[in-house]
Amino acid sequence: MERVRQMILQIKRLFSLVEFVCVLGVFILINFIFQLTISKNMILSIIFGLIGGWACFHAIAVLNRQTRRYQLQLKALNHYASGTVFKLKSNLNVPDALKAIASNIHPSIQKDVQKLIMDIDKNQTISANHFLKYDFAAIDIFHQILEIRYEFGGKAADLFHQILQDIAFEIKERDKLYRKKKIASIQVFMMIAMVASIPVLLRFMAKEVYQVFLSLQISIPILITFHIVLLFNIHFLQKATIDISINN
Repeated sequence: MERVRQMILQIKRLFSLVEFVCVLGVFILINFIFQLTISKNMILSIIFGLIGGWACFHAIAVLNRQTRRYQLQLKALNHYASGTVFKLKSNLNVPDALKAIASNIHPSIQKDVQKLIMDIDKNQTISANHFLKYDFAAIDIFHQILEIRYEFGGKAADLFHQILQDIAFEIKERDKLYRKKKIASIQVFMMIAMVASIPVLLRFMAKEVYQVFLSLQISIPILITFHIVLLFNIHFLQKATIDISINN
């Protein structure tokens, strides 16, 4: 139940109601038409329209939108780090520097920065564990250095010069990796589309032979398996494409 609730919240963050209905509807329609074309079975087509539509919606629309949001958050974290260091160079202390930058950062990370400020005000210590969810090694190191600056002082330019370069470099490398994987995934998608088109072409170009195939009892299990394999391939291809971690 908790997993379903998290999924609903995620979709609400990524899509408006109109977008959700339209995009999901398109994927349901595509899967329905595809299954109806290859099996001529209305009940099976409705089932695969709904199941396949949701699977494609999650694998293609949700994961792509999620990745774009993540890339935006990484750039926002870069802006947050560089902005904080700029304020520290202006002779502000750590809490005041964070408060000065908090209102000027992207809303997607604003709550995390505000939580950091609240923890400092309450406990007089920097606790940035909630930033671990971004899986962004450079920003974790930035917070370790920020903690050193808060507790022991030091010249901001010397402390943060290298880590700001590392943050920018990591974002650049992730973007490069994503573009490379995206190009490769498009090529694989084309291959999947070619495989998916085989029964469709047989359905219209070899009608009599295909009708004989549909008359066999084994035809429906074969077509069900074929559709499921296509969906699994799309899912795992998308999962591989959006993995832009460079820490391994």
